[in-house]
Amino acid sequence: MHDLSIGEFESLVLKAYRGAGFSWGMAQEAGRAAAWLALHGLPAGKCFAQLIKQIDGTDPVSLTPVIMHSQWPGDHLPLCPVVSGTVLSDHGLQYFASAIDDQTESGLLLGAIYSPIIILPFLSDCAQAAGVCLQVAADRCSIVVTPSGRCDISQGSEIGNKLVETIKIRSVVNGQIGGQIHGEAACQTEDQSGSPSVCQRVSVSVIDLEILEQYAHRTYVPATEESRNTGAGAGLTDND
Repeated sequence: MHDLSIGEFESLVLKAYRGAGFSWGMAQEAGRAAAWLALHGLPAGKCFAQLIKQIDGTDPVSLTPVIMHSQWPGDHLPLCPVVSGTVLSDHGLQYFASAIDDQTESGLLLGAIYSPIIILPFLSDCAQAAGVCLQVAADRCSIVVTPSGRCDISQGSEIGNKLVETIKIRSVVNGQIGGQIHGEAACQTEDQSGSPSVCQRVSVSVIDLEILEQYAHRTYVPATEESRNTGAGAGLTDND
C-alpha cells in the first residue's frame, strides 16, 4: 500500500480522469469526489482505478443520464457516477427539496451505473443544499448522507466497486440514520459538535496506484529536443 495525502490523491485522480479523455472541468469534479471519499475512509483508490479503466475513451454523452421525471436511465451504456453526480447537482435538487414520508415509494431512480459509491459526494452537496438526509439504496446496500457531511453505510459497502443495475435516491425523514456510524472508517468519529472528524491520509494499493498513474501520465507533455535543450539545467552550453 502507498500512503498519500488527500491533496496528492485528489491531484492524481484529477489527472487520471483527464487522461481517460474527459474535460478538465469534469476531471476536477472527479478529483473533488475522490478527496471526499478518502476523507470519509471509503475505498476511493480502488473505485476510481476501476471506474477509469471502464470508461476510458468513452464519449461522456453516452455516460450521462437521460432526465425523465423521476427515472434517469442511461442512453445505452451504464452511467458514470461523476458525470451523473454533476447532473444531479444541477438538476436533482427539486427531488430532494423537502423530506418525504419514510414509507413513500417516491424519489429518484438512476439506471445501471458504475461504482455508484462515487456519487455520494455529489449527493452530500444536494443534502446540504436541501437541508435533508438522502438515502441511496442499491443491491441490498443502504447509504445515508446528511447535511452536516456524515456518511452512514448501514448495510455494507459492496456497491463501491461494481456495476449496479439501478440505484434509488430518496429523502429520509428527520435525518434518522440509526444510532451508530457504521459506514465511517475507524479514523472517522464524531467530535463534540456532532460533526465527523475525517481521515488525513489515504492508502492506495500498488495495483490501483499504477493504474491511476498510467492514466495521469497521458496528461504530461512529451519532451522534445527543443524542450530538453532549453529546459532548466539542460542546455548544451553554459550560460553562467
